[in-house]
Amino acid sequence: MLTLAPIRNITVALLIPANVSATNPSASTVDTTVGFYTSAGAVTIALKRIEQENLLPNTNITFVWYFDQCDEALAIGYTAKAAANGNDVILGPPCPAAALSAAKAAKFYNMPMITWGTLMPSDLNNNDKFPTTATTAMNSISMVLAVIETFKQFQWNEFALLYTIRRSGLVPRCSYLVADIDV
Repeated sequence: MLTLAPIRNITVALLIPANVSATNPSASTVDTTVGFYTSAGAVTIALKRIEQENLLPNTNITFVWYFDQCDEALAIGYTAKAAANGNDVILGPPCPAAALSAAKAAKFYNMPMITWGTLMPSDLNNNDKFPTTATTAMNSISMVLAVIETFKQFQWNEFALLYTIRRSGLVPRCSYLVADIDV
């Protein structure tokens, strides 16, 4: 007699900004770096690879999209909504401030969260503070440590930080890096 393994269902809550530039022209870099229209296709690619490599056999994966707009309040609210709706894991938010806020809510609900996107603040690596959060994005302390090692390698003792213009407060370019350098 052939016994089939039961189907496992996983619901993934994806927190992501969508069409931010339509409401805030100064935030247009959000759409071009981590927005729905440039990033959502990765979900399809990941699902195809999971299926082709049989990584999660007998598993049905459902994605629920929450457009947090890189807004801290929306990120917290959607994290609470994902927990209330029985979602299994959160992917995102890709914006640093929203990710920090959502990570606090994810800890409260004991819900796993995986951030991705732009340079993330090093605080997200604090397992005592954020025990349910992991990040796939580079964090600011890793960048600072790389700079320090480069200084040691070349025996440099002076430093100048060159940075891009802050096009959006939602995706700060260097503020977390500068904060970790100052420590």
